[in-house]
Amino acid sequence: MKLRGELKIILGAALFALIPVGLKMDPASGLCSLLFGRLLIASVALFFMNRKNRVFLILRPSELVHLIIWAVLMLVAMLFYFYSIKTVGVAISSALLGVQPLVLVLMSIFFVRETITLQTVISCAFILFGIACISDLTAFGAGANFLGQAAAILSAISLSCIFIYQKKYLRKIGAQKLTFYQCLFQLPFLLPLLFLYPPELSVNYFGASLILGIGCTVLSYGLIYAGVKSVAVQKIGVLQSIEYVIPVFLGLFLYNEQLSSVAIVGAFVIVAACIFIQVSVKRG
Repeated sequence: MKLRGELKIILGAALFALIPVGLKMDPASGLCSLLFGRLLIASVALFFMNRKNRVFLILRPSELVHLIIWAVLMLVAMLFYFYSIKTVGVAISSALLGVQPLVLVLMSIFFVRETITLQTVISCAFILFGIACISDLTAFGAGANFLGQAAAILSAISLSCIFIYQKKYLRKIGAQKLTFYQCLFQLPFLLPLLFLYPPELSVNYFGASLILGIGCTVLSYGLIYAGVKSVAVQKIGVLQSIEYVIPVFLGLFLYNEQLSSVAIVGAFVIVAACIFIQVSVKRG
């Protein structure tokens, strides 16, 4: 059961890693426009997939409050992440999200009272080493680069809070229902910004929204949230580390972003961390 949950997280993270592809499809549209299109398509798709399920549309008052807070956390995380991609590029922003495993380990100690295993510690060390190899650390303090990289780190912290919050308050809600309400409750917060920065309706905009909404949200979040239910918090970030590696190679091969041989080694080190924690689970 645990291994099955871990595989769901890895597959979901791989789909989440395609977010830069959607953003690059429509460079003319602003962050809020693309995020709104993504959430709208995901909400509509999930509603039609579950429209005959009466339980899907029923929420208790306590669930409603927790889901609104959870949705705001995700909105903040995605705004930081989208801004980072736009300012510092696919490879660097995705690599800096790699601080998430370390943040989740620390949060699991203080908020979930988990005992940290040796495999988790070693895997986190691998990931931090990989981040150091990939990241353009010399760019810190260089204006927009500093802001973009800081936004990626803040996104990682926000995403860590999301998993902790789900474990503590939303564990009994199904994955598709979680994804639907998380997307739906973000839309009202984006509406004021959408009036200020309206989308440029085009084929590129609809194509980008479809990729972001279906692949990077409905399928990705559905798999990740289903897997989280049966996996220790400290392992979630490590298992998701594949999402930091895929954009690095997307940036290298599709968008001609320059990466050194050291950065490529760092990407493989992160993959090794993900494999290492999987092997340790199989032996257990």
